[in-house]
Amino acid sequence: MPTQSVRAPSRFSGSPNLPGDKSISHRALIFGALATGRTEVIEPLESGDVHSTARCLEALGVKLARRGRAIVVEGVGYDGLRTPAGILDCGNSGTTIRLLMGVLSGSHPPGGLTAQLTGDASLVKRPMKRVAEPLRLMGAKIQLTGDDLAPVSVEGSRLHGIDYELKVASAQIKTAILLAGLAADGATTITGEIQSRDHTERMLRYFGVNVDAGPEFVRLQGRQPLNGTTVRVPGDPSTAAFWMGGACLVPGGDVQLENICLNPTRIGFVRVLERMGARIELERTDEQPEPVGRIHVRSGSLRGIT
Repeated sequence: MPTQSVRAPSRFSGSPNLPGDKSISHRALIFGALATGRTEVIEPLESGDVHSTARCLEALGVKLARRGRAIVVEGVGYDGLRTPAGILDCGNSGTTIRLLMGVLSGSHPPGGLTAQLTGDASLVKRPMKRVAEPLRLMGAKIQLTGDDLAPVSVEGSRLHGIDYELKVASAQIKTAILLAGLAADGATTITGEIQSRDHTERMLRYFGVNVDAGPEFVRLQGRQPLNGTTVRVPGDPSTAAFWMGGACLVPGGDVQLENICLNPTRIGFVRVLERMGARIELERTDEQPEPVGRIHVRSGSLRGIT
């Protein structure tokens, strides 16, 4: 077996460029496809999961073009999507398959739309019934494998809004319902376990959709249009966590991270480090569609906490 030696650093400082946030990259591409006009997604995450979303959108008839470090999406709307020539391969991406279940459920272009979604050996073992159930209540035509798994078959149909109590705190399920609700007649309200990351609510507003949200509910009226826009994807706070940890541990550590997503639902690690006595400074530099800014971390004496 090959071996690798790792030596403790004498210093840990600098300002590394971090990759874009995955959750925001997925949503920017999908929302851009559903919008009217053109959307430019700047510096999306270059990962297998995001590439799966891009490939599925292209198979559904959406035009995506590379322009330097950006992807330009030509929006087609819900009813501009088309039946793909083959099975939509979502790879290992749960976000791709679950969000597209919501999108495709409410898409009914002239001539109809049917699609089958699958993924790799890991993805086809992940539960899909928790997504399909609320969509079916809205009128979606969804077939699962073994009552809970992928491959998933979806036939686009006319949907109606519902009031739904979410049993599991999941941004993917919440987003699938909201995307279906946006294509539905009437209003859709989600209550229950909604305190997951709120990228969808924020980005829908950024694309021009009126979303009413509070601590205990999220509500939107169906049949609202999305308007193409420019989305600059911020750095991923989950990736930033490792660099912050390194700066805290190494004597004299000093790391500054720029253009990081500072969404309150994503920076729990920062708050825990602060409670442990870490020296952290946050500075917001932008608010739309997400709070974004810089994080400055310096080493210090840490204490154990619960």
